[in-house]
Amino acid sequence: MLETETADLFVVDIEMPRMDGFTFTERLRADKRWRKLPVVLVSSRDTEEDKRRGIRAGANAYITKGVFEQSNLVETVKALLGE
Repeated sequence: MLETETADLFVVDIEMPRMDGFTFTERLRADKRWRKLPVVLVSSRDTEEDKRRGIRAGANAYITKGVFEQSNLVETVKALLGE
């Protein structure tokens, strides 16, 4: 999709068919064209290990669905976009 479309930021669920959000983020970071594109991982996984794995994969933020608040996501997106 990035070959034909542009994006300012990705909000990625970890649980996806064919490729999980960790792998998606790692692949995005491996391509120099998308290395700086902000990524927010969203997941029901709330262990510290999952959060660390997300940050190691290259995510700029990790938001847990269990304590999800829309305002938190909006504020995170605004901060990453410099708004």
